[in-house]
Amino acid sequence: MRAVRMLARMSMTASSLASSRPSRQGFVDFIDVPELGFLSVTGRGAPYAAAFTEAVGALYSVSHSVQRLLMQRHGTAPRMQRLEALWWTGDEDPQPLVRVAAAAETATMAGDPATWCWQAMIRQPDPIDAQVVAQALHPARAPRVPALDSVRYIRWTEGRCAQVVYVGPHADQAPTVARLHEAIAEAGRRPRGRHHELYVGDPRRIDPDRLRTVLRRPVEPACP
Repeated sequence: MRAVRMLARMSMTASSLASSRPSRQGFVDFIDVPELGFLSVTGRGAPYAAAFTEAVGALYSVSHSVQRLLMQRHGTAPRMQRLEALWWTGDEDPQPLVRVAAAAETATMAGDPATWCWQAMIRQPDPIDAQVVAQALHPARAPRVPALDSVRYIRWTEGRCAQVVYVGPHADQAPTVARLHEAIAEAGRRPRGRHHELYVGDPRRIDPDRLRTVLRRPVEPACP
């Protein structure tokens, strides 16, 4: 019975997030993102630098450990979710994701990539919670994965967002990002929080020219 309830919760989560997938490339969607749980690592540097790659490896390692734990207990586990990341610039110290998103500050990805700040994440659907993650962390340490000690479980409500699908390398996003911001302005809104990327596939293994990325930005009314 417990396994049945768990599967029902997974189905409800999947259904509630179905509208978060943009309908087609280049088309800007406006969606509402509910509170969700994430594994998260915060750092600084370019997306191709070792620190980001190690953070991504740690997130996948813990996510796989969580899945194995649930399979052992219930015979089923939610599907592995896509990698995501927040990106921003500035000299501010890394902050927990909730405070970053609540800062209501806009940022553009400019300047030296070595100074960029990021928050890499993998969503953890119900019934995964902080307790499950804590129990999964111990077996995840066995391979001695770099950045594992930096992995945190957090919950975050992103709220109203605009998003668009982009295909290509990170460095060539500018025209699509500009289109996203134009659509936000045309809708009578303004961006808040951080630039959010959801990678459709593992960016460590996919040719950059073929990488599909959902570009998302939280929004608020332009004249509150």
